[in-house]
Amino acid sequence: MKTKKFIVAILAAILAVGAVFAFTACGPEDDGRDDDTTNPSTKSYQLVGSFTDSLGPLGDGFEFMLNLNTDGTAVLSRYNPYSYDSSDASTNRNFEEKFMEGTWKEAEKDGVDCLQIKLEVRKEDGTTSDASTSYAYDVAGEYSFELGFPIVPGMSFTRNVTLKGGETKKYADANAFIKGTCKTFTAPESIATFEDEEKGGTAYVQEDGTVLLYSGYTEFATGTYYKTADDFGIIIEGEEVDVTVEGKKASFKSIYSMGGGYDVEYTYVCDDISVIPNKAKDDEGGTTVPGTDDKTLVGTYEGTNQPKPTDTVRKYKIELYNDNTCKLTFNFMTDIIFECKYTKDGNTVTLSDLTTDNPYGGQLKGMAEEALVWTLSDDGTMTPVAAAE
Repeated sequence: MKTKKFIVAILAAILAVGAVFAFTACGPEDDGRDDDTTNPSTKSYQLVGSFTDSLGPLGDGFEFMLNLNTDGTAVLSRYNPYSYDSSDASTNRNFEEKFMEGTWKEAEKDGVDCLQIKLEVRKEDGTTSDASTSYAYDVAGEYSFELGFPIVPGMSFTRNVTLKGGETKKYADANAFIKGTCKTFTAPESIATFEDEEKGGTAYVQEDGTVLLYSGYTEFATGTYYKTADDFGIIIEGEEVDVTVEGKKASFKSIYSMGGGYDVEYTYVCDDISVIPNKAKDDEGGTTVPGTDDKTLVGTYEGTNQPKPTDTVRKYKIELYNDNTCKLTFNFMTDIIFECKYTKDGNTVTLSDLTTDNPYGGQLKGMAEEALVWTLSDDGTMTPVAAAE
């Protein structure tokens, strides 16, 4: 797949506008500035750490390498291993050599020897942000501390990463760091693929009838296909898409909405669908809901649906399963999914027990209570109560 340049450009644009994710803020202990850059120690240290969590279009985490140099300077490098980009550090857009900078020195805190480490984001215009002071303690020959780092520098949303290490360097330089942490992409198993080579998109058709839509290395939608001697179709997220078939060749379009106004339309093309086995349209798999004529119910709604007037438009979707579990999805810069349970009283469905450990749980505060109650229509579709009123 010709994905690298296209996906990197998209992620750079997302970072430029400051994609918002509701992470736990971690304030600095002080302003992080240290004008004393001298360090009497002749020692140097390297501490490394991994942060893993879904960041939507930004990937699934970062790798960090902190070098504490003999001149008293501290340099924290950050790399996105889920970019699958192991190119040279000097041109690798997923590697930030000086993500944060500062100073360090041997110190004593509360009567215990430690390393005092001050870090901050230093911008090109000379201003700084996200300053912090940390203390790394030696335990069994290894120093460690927890650093609060910004997802997007200058914004108030941070996450924590534990950095560990000592005098022995794990990585000789930036290139060794990149190559040592870069992930290898493993494509899903498939019997055929539809590809948009120009934009780097792939749709994987699997043996059980599932269709997985990818933007580069990111899965953003799922669906199913059906095929007969005279017909071929694809259903994505419960909706049938227009498929153009010319002989053995077939194509269809799908839009990846990454939030912040960044939508990418892919044209997926398969040159030979004859390798795809026939599959009846009604044999779509999935889980059914009792009393609904063996249909999986999917409801969608676009609207503000907020407790107060707002111009923010959010998209809601709910999927019900026969074990009384469900999934609520709504779009806030990216798709956010909550697992839940539901009860059904006639044609009224009420959601409950939404997962509280979801890192984006704060976004639920902006939802009106009516967003958790849906009505079923005779054709099996669902509509939020707020939209029906």
